[in-house]
Amino acid sequence: MAVNLKQQLDRVSVKAQIITGRYTALRKQLDEANAEISRLSDSIAKLQAEIERLKIANEYLRLVKSVGANPEETRKAKAVITRLVREIDRCILDLND
Repeated sequence: MAVNLKQQLDRVSVKAQIITGRYTALRKQLDEANAEISRLSDSIAKLQAEIERLKIANEYLRLVKSVGANPEETRKAKAVITRLVREIDRCILDLND
């Protein structure tokens, strides 16, 4: 009976080591996946901000083209709008801080 119990204990010990090894490997994969998700989420947020910035810049350029009849008026209007955009960006940064 003691030999049978010893064999069972050895089998349980081997299975526990296998399960522990699998758990460690899966935990490592989970941690790597979570890190990748975090990195990709940050990247998505940056890209979305860039898209919004480019959309606004595009809209301003369309506005400038429609406002200015000649190149001098277009240049002046673009300068005013650019200054306003910079002020707005500074305000947004101040609000985020």
